[in-house]
Amino acid sequence: MYFKNTKTDSTEVFTNVDSAYKLQIGDILYIRVLSLNKEISDVFNVASVSTNSYGLYNNESSLYINGFTINDSGKVVLPILGEINLAGKTVSDARREVQKTLGEYIKDGIADLKLISYRYTILGEVRKPGVFVNYSDKLNIFEALGNAGDVNEYGDRTTVTIIRPTKTGTESVRFDLSGKEILTSKYFYIKPNDIVYVEPLRYKIWHINTTNIALLLTSVTTLVVVLNYLK
Repeated sequence: MYFKNTKTDSTEVFTNVDSAYKLQIGDILYIRVLSLNKEISDVFNVASVSTNSYGLYNNESSLYINGFTINDSGKVVLPILGEINLAGKTVSDARREVQKTLGEYIKDGIADLKLISYRYTILGEVRKPGVFVNYSDKLNIFEALGNAGDVNEYGDRTTVTIIRPTKTGTESVRFDLSGKEILTSKYFYIKPNDIVYVEPLRYKIWHINTTNIALLLTSVTTLVVVLNYLK
């Protein structure tokens, strides 16, 4: 069902285009300061000290409340460290930026930073459509579809659309997943806030309306029989 145009008698190597995701306004980050001195760490990690650490990030609402959101100015506001501009930076660059600011306060501190609002949506002809959360640094299109139970019997793998919000607007591109071209595309890896839509096969409409069509044909046949009888 996938990669129908790949060679079967030799090994093919595909170079994936991995354009690292750049943080945007509204993204929620997990940021924590680690130090050999627990008392110093606690000063920077105010939320985790005043709250049960287990309950900080165990559901969507907790992530929103206890995470650090990039505000409309593209900055996060951290205890002690103040405002740090992180919008437009990759996660790695953002971690280094926080580490740099932290170094101005303590020598042995380590900044831990992760993107925790890595959500994406799968719609259309899949077995489990919905909004999903990714907890790893990378996620490709096939892993995303796997999380949604894969394309169902009515889904058209040749017309899968990926909708991606960007700084300049919304991109929409359609792929044929039965081929190998997706493997070298920048859309091979799913980014936060992507929407993947699997279109239905044409025969689905016919299948859904089979009962109505059969009823119509039966009615027409009955009418013809009655008219012939009356004649």
